[in-house]
Amino acid sequence: MKRRQLFEFLDLPSIPALFKAFETDYLLFVSQKLRLHRPIVPYVKRLLEKSHAARPCLIDLGSGSGGPAFDLQKELAQDGTHFHLFFTDLQPVPAHMRSATGEDATYCDEPVAADRVPAHLKGPRTMLNVFHHLRPEEARRVLEAAMRDGQPIGIFEANERSVKSLLAMILIVPLLVVFMTPMIRPFSVRRLLFTYIVPVMPLMIAWDGFVSCLRTYMPEDLDALTDGLPGRWEKGFASDERGVRWVYCLGWPA
Repeated sequence: MKRRQLFEFLDLPSIPALFKAFETDYLLFVSQKLRLHRPIVPYVKRLLEKSHAARPCLIDLGSGSGGPAFDLQKELAQDGTHFHLFFTDLQPVPAHMRSATGEDATYCDEPVAADRVPAHLKGPRTMLNVFHHLRPEEARRVLEAAMRDGQPIGIFEANERSVKSLLAMILIVPLLVVFMTPMIRPFSVRRLLFTYIVPVMPLMIAWDGFVSCLRTYMPEDLDALTDGLPGRWEKGFASDERGVRWVYCLGWPA
C-alpha cells in the first residue's frame, strides 16, 4: 500500500482551537487508559543507555501535549531507569503542558525544529507519533541531523499502513470516541455537544486516524529514508502480548 500525504484536521490552521484541544485530550486519554506505550518501553530504554550518562536527558521532538512521554518516564522509573524529559515543538504547546513539567521534565518555550535542534540540547532524541506528519525530504533531514549532531534518535509510531488499521479507524474509533468521551477530564459540556449532538469529534478523530495510517512510514520506507545516511540503524515492529504494535526506528552515531 503506497504512502499518501493527505491532510489531517489537527494540521489545519483554520480548524478551531477548541476542536483541536478536544482531539488532543481524547488521544492522550486513550493512550494513558490503554497503556499504549508499553511495547516501546524497552526500545526507549536502549536509546537512553546509549547516552552513558547517570541521569540522561531525553529530548522529545514535536511534543505537542506530551503524548506518551510521561507514561514512558514513569514505567522506566519503576525498573530504575531515571531520566529528565525535555519537551520541544516547532509550535510550543498550550499552557496546560507547562503545569505538567517540574523536577523531572522541562518545557521549552522557544520553537525548536526537529532538524535544527540547538547545540546545547544534548541527549537521545525521540519523536512519538509525530514522524508521519513529515514529508520524506523533511523526515530524512531529521534523521540526518541526529547523526550529524552525534545523538541517538528513536522514531515511534503507534499506527501502521495496513488494511486492518484503516478498517479499525473507520469502524472502531468512532465508537471509542462515543464511549470514552464522558470519562475525559476536565468535563466539558461543549465536548459532549460536539460528540453526541453535532458529531464533529467522532468524524474528525476517525479521519485523522485514517490519514495517520496512510502517512505512516513502515520499516521498508524507513530503510529508504536511512539509505546512505551515516550511523547504525534498526527498524521493525515493537509489540506486546495484547497485540498492540508500533513501528520503530532506532539510530546511533557510528
